[in-house]
Amino acid sequence: MKPEFRTEVPADWKGIRIVGVPDLLKQESSNLSPAVREALNAQNFTGTPNSFLPLILQKQDRVDNLLLAGLGEVPSLTPLQSRRFGALLADAVRDRSAILFRTEDVFPGALPDEQTLMHVLNGFCARQYSFDRYRSDREKTVAQRLVVVDARAASLAQLWERQGHIVDAVLRVKDLVSEPPNVLYPESMADMAAQLKNCGLEVTVFDEQALAELGMGALLGVGQGSARPPRLVALRWTGDHNPDNPPVVVAGKGITFDAGGLSLKTRPHMQGMKNDMAGAAVVMELLRCAAENRLPLNVVGILALAENMPSGKALRPDDIIRTMSGKYVEILSADGEGRLVLCDALWYAVSRLNPSCVIDIATLTGAMSTALGWQKAGLFCNDDALAEELYRAGEQTSERLWRMPIDADYDDLVPRGDADMENATFGQNARSIFAAKFLEKFVDGRPWAHIDIAGTAWSEKDTPMARKGATAFGLQLLYQFLERRASA
Repeated sequence: MKPEFRTEVPADWKGIRIVGVPDLLKQESSNLSPAVREALNAQNFTGTPNSFLPLILQKQDRVDNLLLAGLGEVPSLTPLQSRRFGALLADAVRDRSAILFRTEDVFPGALPDEQTLMHVLNGFCARQYSFDRYRSDREKTVAQRLVVVDARAASLAQLWERQGHIVDAVLRVKDLVSEPPNVLYPESMADMAAQLKNCGLEVTVFDEQALAELGMGALLGVGQGSARPPRLVALRWTGDHNPDNPPVVVAGKGITFDAGGLSLKTRPHMQGMKNDMAGAAVVMELLRCAAENRLPLNVVGILALAENMPSGKALRPDDIIRTMSGKYVEILSADGEGRLVLCDALWYAVSRLNPSCVIDIATLTGAMSTALGWQKAGLFCNDDALAEELYRAGEQTSERLWRMPIDADYDDLVPRGDADMENATFGQNARSIFAAKFLEKFVDGRPWAHIDIAGTAWSEKDTPMARKGATAFGLQLLYQFLERRASA
């Protein structure tokens, strides 16, 4: 849904109108009409934050259909509060087809700045998402029209051109992560990525032969147990005035279904493993956003795509594989596949692309969700300045990060068996850090960050920002990071 921005209320308006109510127990508001005040007193509605009250007022010449929204006493909304407010509004009007958002009604007496309004609308539009394309009896329950009335309509519409691309990308990530694995698999996802040439991206798809020529034994090894072969996709956006300036490289784990390989997952842990490609989905749509918004920065996205399935051809525990870097890895667990596909992707980035920095995003370790839950993703980084940039972007977009240790105290986590390193540990200590330390061995000392979204990519229940299901976590924070890099 694309908001309409106007300076006046449409003459024929018949939908619901949102009216903000400050906390009446702590402050007075002269902006409320006597009729609304009377209704508030009758319903004992005080305007506490995140409270809502539908109200129909019969007037002489018309009927006013209102939704009263509690604002509390917050003098200025943070980005997180703004997005949550927008998401809660979307819930409150979910069964309404047309909504009027007149800024001076919603925020009486203190108009928010334009960027705050963007956050509110972002939360509103993102919250309306539902994945129902395979339900034959689905009903349309989301708003079809949102009219924003504000004297700054022209500049707001211009801002939304950029923000709307990001919101649309969030919804597409949710679609990708929600798709069943018989629809979305390495080849089909690579085909989708190839269509982004139409946005101005340079797209290169590496099939099995090309992967073998590159020496990507880790990515090929993960995919060899599946009837659906692996792919590596490189998406390049050249937005800098100097095309030779080093790009930011972002790599995404794209395991379109993770059965655990021969280290087979149990049934409860296998269900939902279609979302193990959430990192690659974020990267794909991130690059689309960079192209659509003509971001003045060179960016390369890498999608490491494979299915991790059991078969007579699958990787076995005790196998030793050769990675693109030339390092050998002994397989202790075929279910430690994400770090394998990413190690080849990272080495491709540092050895072929001369990056200014490398970031990978992945649903990598269940231990990360145990540590941080759905509220924050784990950030591992070998560069303090890069870590601070990403942390700030997460705070600004409500996709929050928590930095985890990766210093020299943990260097002995990755053991040597019969090869240069082993791909898993069966101890209970620091398993997410182990995975990050494994990846660090393939970045050749370049500025690098690893974002583990195992706990944030999918939610088993409704959260303040999203409904149960795919969250698209990471897209907005990474775009914010790129945008700040571009303006630096």
